Amino acid sequence: MTSVAGLLTGIAGKVMTVQAADWMTPKWDLADANWTAAEAAKYLRENSAEVQALVPAPVDEIQTIQADEHTDGEHFTVLGFVRDDSKTLYAVYTMANKVVNLFSASALNTSNLISIAPLFFWQTAFPKPRGAFDVNAAADWIIRLADSRGVFSLSNMRGRGVWIDDGRVVIHAGSHLVVNDVMHRLGSLQTRYIYEAAPSVFIHPSALSDREARDITLFVDSLNFARPLDKMLLAGWIALAPVCGALRWRPHIWITGPAGSGKSWIAENLVRTLTGDMAHNVQGETTEAGLRQLLGSDALPVVFDEAEGNDAASRARIDGVLSLARAASTGEGGKVAKGSANGKAALYEVKTMMCLSSILPAVTLKSDLGRFSLLEYGGVDDGVPWAQKLSKYRSIVGRDTGARLIRRTMNNLPRLLENIELLVAAVAAELNDQRMADQVGTLLAGYLSLGISEQASPAIVKSMFGRVEFGTEKLIASGSDEDTLRGLLLSSIIRMDNGRERTVDELCDIALGLVDEPFIEAQQAADTLLRHGFRADTDGLVVSSSHGEVRRLLAGTQFERNHSRTLMRLAGSVAMDSVRFKGSIQRAVKIRRS
Repeated sequence: MTSVAGLLTGIAGKVMTVQAADWMTPKWDLADANWTAAEAAKYLRENSAEVQALVPAPVDEIQTIQADEHTDGEHFTVLGFVRDDSKTLYAVYTMANKVVNLFSASALNTSNLISIAPLFFWQTAFPKPRGAFDVNAAADWIIRLADSRGVFSLSNMRGRGVWIDDGRVVIHAGSHLVVNDVMHRLGSLQTRYIYEAAPSVFIHPSALSDREARDITLFVDSLNFARPLDKMLLAGWIALAPVCGALRWRPHIWITGPAGSGKSWIAENLVRTLTGDMAHNVQGETTEAGLRQLLGSDALPVVFDEAEGNDAASRARIDGVLSLARAASTGEGGKVAKGSANGKAALYEVKTMMCLSSILPAVTLKSDLGRFSLLEYGGVDDGVPWAQKLSKYRSIVGRDTGARLIRRTMNNLPRLLENIELLVAAVAAELNDQRMADQVGTLLAGYLSLGISEQASPAIVKSMFGRVEFGTEKLIASGSDEDTLRGLLLSSIIRMDNGRERTVDELCDIALGLVDEPFIEAQQAADTLLRHGFRADTDGLVVSSSHGEVRRLLAGTQFERNHSRTLMRLAGSVAMDSVRFKGSIQRAVKIRRS
C-alpha cells in the first residue's frame, strides 16, 4: 500500500495515509472494527497524513547529490557501515520485511536496490530515460549516507527472546514486541536496538499462579536425582532458560545417568515441554557451527539430547559445543559477525542457556565445571512406581503449562533479577568462588521463582540453604585443571601382563614397596609403569611428555594435547630433559602424587 501511495502522488491531487494504532494487532483490518460511521470519520481526521511526492533531481545533476538530499526512512534506513574481514559492508534496514542486510559496494546493484525499496522510488529519485534509474548514483548515495552515519554495531541487532532495553523488559516474539503488556510493531519502538523479524513464538496471555508453579517443583522433587540440589538446579534452569537474554550470567546444565535411566524422558517431557516455543531442540550430530546458525541473534535456550562423545569425531564436536557454551555464559555473549556480499547479515552474538544430556558428561576443565552443573539421574527405581509418577506429571503439565510458566517468569523478571543478585552473593559467601556463585546462585533464584513472586527475604534464603549441601561445588571451587589432570593420571587403570588391573597410583605404591601385593612384584610394577610412560620415584611420579600410552590414556579429554604444560602448573613440579622409559629417552615432568 505504501508503494501504491507513492505511485498515486504523481497523478492524484492528494493522497492520504492513516497511521495504525499500537493496539491494532497483526492481521487486524477495518472489518474487525466496531466503529460507527462518526467514530470512523473522527479516527481518520485525527490520524491521517498527506503523502509527499518525491521531487526528482535533474538528470544532469545526479552526480552532485549529497547524502541528506533524499529521505531513507519510508522504505529503508541506512544504518551505517560495518568492517568485516578487511571489507566494508553497508548496513540497510528494510521496512517491508524488518531485517538488516549487509551489502558490499559492488552488491548495490539493480536487483538488490529494488529489494530494499520499490522501483518507483529509485525511478523518481535517480531517473534515467525510458523508466530506468541511475544505479551508480543510487549506490553512491547509499554509500555516502552510510559513511555520514558512521560505524554500525552489529551487537545492536536482537533476535527473538527476552531482553532488557533501557530498563524495560522487551519480549521479542518474532513478528512483534511486547513491552509492559503492550504490543508494538517491529520498528515502532523508540530504541537504539534493531529487532529483526523472525518466525513468531507464542506468548501466552496468562501466567501460572504460585501454587501451579510449586506443583512443578514438587514433581521434580519426586525424581530420582543423586542430590536434592540437583533437582533444584534442574527446576531453576527450566524457569530461567526462556529469559536467558536478560540475564547477566547464563548457566548451563548437563543431565547424566546410566543408559535407559530415563534421561531422554526428562529432556523431552520436562525440559522441552516446559520451555516450549522459546527453546531450540537438537540431538546427536549437531555441531557448534550448526548451533551458531540456528541461534543467529536469538536469545533462546538449547536443549541437546544424546550429546554423547563415543569416538574422536563426536568428542571434537562436543568440544566445539562446549566452547560455544563457554562464550555464551557471560553477559556480553560470544560475538561472531559474518556478512555476505549480497545478502542478509549473519550475526552471532550468542546468548543462550544449554541443557545437554548423555550417559557421560564431557566436562572436565574447571572453566567448564564452573559453567555446567552436572545433574546425576539414577532412573526410576526409587521405590515409587513410575506409573504413579507419570499420573502426577499428567495432572500438573498440560498443553499450555509451559507457555504459562514462561509468561510467569517474564512477568516476574524485575524481581527475579533482584533475587539472582541476592542468591549469588549468598552462595559466594558459602563457596568463596565467584564463578561458581554465579552458576549456582542464578539457578537457585530460578528455582525460588517457582515458589514465590516477591523478593526473597534472608529468612527464605537461609531456609533454602538448610536443605542443600554444596559438597561437589566446593570441590570444584577449590580445585584446578592441573589438579584434575593429576587425579586423572593417577586413577588411570593399567592392565598387567598377568591380566590383573591396577591404577597408576597403586602401581607406584607397589613399585616403591609401600604396600604388600601378593600377586604383583615390585619390579613387575615398575616395568609396567615404564612401558606406559610413567616412572615411580620416592618423591613423586615422572610422566612422559610424549609417550604414546600416556596420550592414549588422555585421549578424548581436553588434556590430550600438551599435557606436560598443564602439569607444570602444579606446585613442586619439575621439568626433566631426558628420562629413560622402556624403548626410548624422552622429556618428562615430575609431579607430587598428593
